[in-house]
Amino acid sequence: MGRPHGLIYLCFLALFDLVTGSYMSTRVPQELGFRHVQRAVDAQPKSGVLCLIDNHDRALDTNRWWVPAIAPKSADEAQPRQITPLPYMLTMQNFELRVSYPWVKASADDVRTIIEPRNNDWVFTTQSPPSAFCLQRGDQLTASFAWYTPTANSTATVMKGHFAQGTPYITTEFTAAAPVISTRQTLRKFFVDGKPVDCKGESRSGKEYIVQLADSDTEWMLWFPEDTAVVCNSESALTTLRVMDTSFTGVVRLALSNNCTTADRSPTTGEVSWHCEKSGGAHSSRDQLHYKEALRKGREVYPDAADVQLSRTLEKVSYSLQWKTAGCWSAAATGPLLMIALPHHIKQMEQTPNIAILHAGGHRNLAGYTTPVMTSNNHWDMSIEIQPIPWLGIPDLTKVPQIREALVDNDGSFDLAPDAANGMIDPYNAGKLLARMARLALIADSTGEKKILESLLTRLQKYLALWLHPEKNNVLMYDATWGGVISCGCRYEGFGSTAYCANNATRLECPAFSDVGFDFGNAWYNDHHFHYGYLIYAAAVVAKYRTAWAAKNDDHIQLLIRDIANPNSNDPHFPQHRLFDWYRGHSWASGIVASPNGLNQESGTEALNAHYGLYLYGVATGNELLAMTGQTMLLTEAKSLQSYWQVHPDSNAYPPEYQHDIAGIVWDRLVEHHSFFGKQPFFVYGIQLIPITPVVHIAIDLHWLRKGFPTWQKSCSQDRSLCEESGFVSFMIAAQALLNKEAAWKAALELDQSVFAASCAGGNGNSLTNLLHFVASSQSITVVPAEIRYSWPIVLMGWLVLCVIAVLMLFFAGYGSAIRMVCCNWDSQAAWLSEEEDEIEVNDMPICTELSFGPGHEFESAHTLSAATKYGTTS
Repeated sequence: MGRPHGLIYLCFLALFDLVTGSYMSTRVPQELGFRHVQRAVDAQPKSGVLCLIDNHDRALDTNRWWVPAIAPKSADEAQPRQITPLPYMLTMQNFELRVSYPWVKASADDVRTIIEPRNNDWVFTTQSPPSAFCLQRGDQLTASFAWYTPTANSTATVMKGHFAQGTPYITTEFTAAAPVISTRQTLRKFFVDGKPVDCKGESRSGKEYIVQLADSDTEWMLWFPEDTAVVCNSESALTTLRVMDTSFTGVVRLALSNNCTTADRSPTTGEVSWHCEKSGGAHSSRDQLHYKEALRKGREVYPDAADVQLSRTLEKVSYSLQWKTAGCWSAAATGPLLMIALPHHIKQMEQTPNIAILHAGGHRNLAGYTTPVMTSNNHWDMSIEIQPIPWLGIPDLTKVPQIREALVDNDGSFDLAPDAANGMIDPYNAGKLLARMARLALIADSTGEKKILESLLTRLQKYLALWLHPEKNNVLMYDATWGGVISCGCRYEGFGSTAYCANNATRLECPAFSDVGFDFGNAWYNDHHFHYGYLIYAAAVVAKYRTAWAAKNDDHIQLLIRDIANPNSNDPHFPQHRLFDWYRGHSWASGIVASPNGLNQESGTEALNAHYGLYLYGVATGNELLAMTGQTMLLTEAKSLQSYWQVHPDSNAYPPEYQHDIAGIVWDRLVEHHSFFGKQPFFVYGIQLIPITPVVHIAIDLHWLRKGFPTWQKSCSQDRSLCEESGFVSFMIAAQALLNKEAAWKAALELDQSVFAASCAGGNGNSLTNLLHFVASSQSITVVPAEIRYSWPIVLMGWLVLCVIAVLMLFFAGYGSAIRMVCCNWDSQAAWLSEEEDEIEVNDMPICTELSFGPGHEFESAHTLSAATKYGTTS
């Protein structure tokens, strides 16, 4: 955004702050008509795993990185519960904590995190092992677990683990217990405070212990309280460090200091460690000694809690990862905080005097090569340049008649089937169909079809009421166990007009509560941002035109917003930012069913759609907090899609053995060229372009698309029948439009309407009208971003303030080119056009005044723009 845009934006934000607030509902869901339910035992947190030290009555996180440790179910109950805070993987067992440092193994079709037998874990326990573990506290970036032994009269905690995403340390705290730390590997060398010593059962006192292991060729540093007597013993491929004092109380820290100490062959397998870089590898020259010193410097404090703060300025959105630290061996300890940054962090991080980026050490994981970062103020501040986020793109004027024809002749009368119209449908498909209707409403408005617009808005109001005021069939309820909105489910019987739900929601006969796959796992917190994101988007469109309806339903709409993207950390009914992982930079779709591969997300663009809906709803209702939250999430996730889903030739995210330029599903511990629809490339690519909205332009990197589109197109051609029957052909055409608008336009016109049938899994959220509008708007997405709408008095005052201030500032600043400003009273938007440009950035502004001023144009004239300027051209 250039300086003129910045002036206008500044004026609007200042005006907004003066006249409006950012209301965030905290109303009890039951007051809003959402029945409160308690979950059955098999859907509650795993038995005994909660020992929260505060906030007992608050909602629980369901999609956070540490949730698999407490999840009620697992896809493989034989597997222990594992969490992946990076760079380590932690296995939580009742009697011990296992710390693994996995390596990355790639094949042509996937990239996996592997733990080999020769890389046996470090095990933390006590001389008298505990019998259970539990979660004491957790937030967005950190979590603390306790290991304890129940007694007749109390519960004695003997060990705690303080964990955080991106910390290079494992921090454990023991209370009146003798620590035992071991690994089933052969010892190569052992050092105490820098001196080489034997490890044959002698007791030695020191502060720092270094262990070099032969099988994994790794070097580890451990720190104990000063002068702690530690016994080291290494025999029969088992290396153990133990404190003999059974009354020991204090912190023990572990950190990997070198993942390739010698590059020698393992005495057990005869192979070189997988962690050792190939000669000339991208990170083979990193300074491990420098990294070791950084570990020493950062050892005094650990992240004990964290917060994430969002903000936006004229030019950028920002999110700040803020850690609260605690001293390891002294409550008054101070010192820098050492953390590990992922590739996208380095691109977005603000370079301040408080930040030191170290080109030393680092780790390799599924997100690529990491970078150590030392901070003196415990903050990472990330920023992303703002991009326009419009309601609609501006189509090629020559194509508008055919868009209008598709709307008037067919899509303008789109309606739900009787069963869906009565709520006998899952919330995901319901949301897709209503979002389809909402986009048609926007297009109807932009093409002047006001009767169609009003008809669509009326239908949208009616159908949104099924989900905002749930009463029958597939009813949404409030889960008081976890704190979220979940679907009861409809056990569908019959067909068409004779269809009915065989279960009775009033009697809590809810198939979704027991079947983890019912309604796409909604009641188990799968895909909530996909499901409710579509509904929020549809509500935003209605709110844009019918403010009275929006005011009446605001608390109900915000209930869905609070479920998926609650910006309020003090809301007792919903967790903050349920699905968004601010360290990883994207959302996680999977919920409270643990998987051996960890959390996952398939469609990054459906996540973007949820943020888009949130942003537009904030815009439509004048809620700056919601608009900022949605905008920040959207732009942040878009950058992560381009880093971890769209695989670029120069990217080091995945090893070169991976033969694809796209990831279908990204898991905690697996990246695969696959989708839940199938392995065909048109599924894998297509799921990353659903739904077709203007934010596709933000999500898709064109350089990447040019390389991958031939593969996409070939796949669809080879299995044209399935590509069309599934509806995924429409996503391919939308992608083609970004590269070749005319070819895509021709292909779209040739599509059969069955591609968009309500029964079509991929195409039912789309329409021919929307596809044509998107194609016609591609490659010329010159738009004014949707901005906050104000009431008429504010519009008039804003018009005067904006025009006067902008003129004065421009003259005093001495801009060298003439400027035309357009002030409008519809959406309180303004657009700028320099002399050199041939298009004006205007969208949906029926009453606009153009002002020309600047050097050589002293304040020339003002006139009302013609209707043609609605599509971005002026004479």
